[in-house]
Amino acid sequence: MSHILILQGHPDTSEQHFCHALADAYAAGALKAGHTVERLEIARIEVPRLQSQKEQESGAVVPDIANAQTLLKAADHVVLVFPLWMGGMPPLGYDVVNRLLVVNETEAQLVRRIFGEMLTIGSPTRIAEGLAS
Repeated sequence: MSHILILQGHPDTSEQHFCHALADAYAAGALKAGHTVERLEIARIEVPRLQSQKEQESGAVVPDIANAQTLLKAADHVVLVFPLWMGGMPPLGYDVVNRLLVVNETEAQLVRRIFGEMLTIGSPTRIAEGLAS
């Protein structure tokens, strides 16, 4: 069986929303099927604002980010749950249709390539250079 991490991305933690219910339903189904499930509420992650370039380069990782990294590394399967797109430019790999993010398959192939290369190359700079050539 798989170890599943559910990343719940709704920004409002004060009450339950559809995203929370969707994550709950997915977790219940996965547990019923015999998988292990962990959840990470993105809105509850505390990340202090960096004060300087030196602070950024120091390599110190705040506990919430270190925990997220540990959870991601341990997961066999990651589920992203996020709310409707309410404006602005959609992320690469998506189009907006009726206020919903819909996969743009042509762009999604590029996104899959980038994520795959992060696993093998590990350097965003080298990946960008390869995409530009």
